[in-house]
Formats: sequence, C-alpha cells, structure tokens
Amino acid sequence: MSRANPATTHQYAGIAAWNVKLRAEIHSYDDARKFLGDQKSEKLSAHMFVLTTDDYATIDIVLYSTTILRYTADGKFWADNGGYNTPTTTQRLNMLAPGPWQFAHSKKRLVGWSPAELCLQSTYGSRKIVSGE
Repeated sequence: MSRANPATTHQYAGIAAWNVKLRAEIHSYDDARKFLGDQKSEKLSAHMFVLTTDDYATIDIVLYSTTILRYTADGKFWADNGGYNTPTTTQRLNMLAPGPWQFAHSKKRLVGWSPAELCLQSTYGSRKIVSGE
C-alpha cells in the first residue's frame, strides 16, 4: 500500500477551493449582519458559518473551526489563516474580503493588500488587524 507524499497532497486542493456556492455575498459587517437577521449563527456554505456575539459587536466567518474573517461594528476587520496555508483558505478570504482587499500566502505567511492601504502581513497562525487601525 503506497502512501501519499505529504509534500504533494495539496497540489490539486485548488479544485475544492473554487467549487463553492455562498448563500450570500458578504463583504462587510453590514452584509453579515443582514445575512444573520435575528440569528446568532447561520450556515454560509459547506464548512462555512457566520457567527456573532450576543451583542452583535463582532461577526466571524468560520471555515471548518477557524475564524478566517472577523468584522466589527465600527468598520474594522481582521483576517487569519489559522496556520492553514491552503488554496481553500486563500480563496474563501478573497471571496469574502471587503472592497479591493486581496489575500495570498507567501512563505507560510498570510499577506493582505489593498490599493488604498499599506500591505500588512500576518505571521503564520497569528491574528492581525488588517484594516481600520
């Protein structure tokens, strides 16, 4: 029985990343709040949920068990890959990020940029506010 080489197991992971249908377009706190309505959590797609706190101060977009985006009521957001440098995480971030923000992985770092703001990097697995500081 042969085993998959761990170095190549993600070479085709992008196929799964591109095949997703979201139940709503979310690019801001207001979009997420509208999607939730009076609920505290709602399924966005396969393996993705939108969750909020009791007071709706923050709204998280969760992929599997990792919060990849957090929107706050004051217009800030942060992105995190949770240490998962995968095409799926990158694609979901790019599908849900606000405005012109784009994300990619480079050397085990999540990198985010916007034409209007400086490029900020989040080290492997750490959390970093990327907008509104």
